[in-house]
Amino acid sequence: MGKPVWIFLAAWAVAFVGSFAAFVLTPATDFGLAAGWNKVGVFMGWQSVAGALAVVTAVASRRVPRGTRLRWLGLVPLAALLLLLAAFGALVLWANLQRSAPVGAPPAAPVTAPAPVAPDG
Repeated sequence: MGKPVWIFLAAWAVAFVGSFAAFVLTPATDFGLAAGWNKVGVFMGWQSVAGALAVVTAVASRRVPRGTRLRWLGLVPLAALLLLLAAFGALVLWANLQRSAPVGAPPAAPVTAPAPVAPDG
């Protein structure tokens, strides 16, 4: 009865750990500001696979009898997914709360006094 849970747990562990390994091993393909975004895309792709497997594992663990260690172990991937989503949300919130220059800020005053106007004549 618990064999599918073990299979899903193993598949989730491979996808979850593999996402971090793929992030480290994938070379950056661009230069400048966009350098490394392909690494983030690979990481997010494998994390989405791991997230789907986490949900499937949690659903499969519901078929295991209550109070068993395997039932609780089947919820670990879901907890890891929720923790990763909370960390990502906290990062986005922190980035949005950083102070930046106001959008309609007036230009700074000149550093020196303006040159005197020559008299006409």
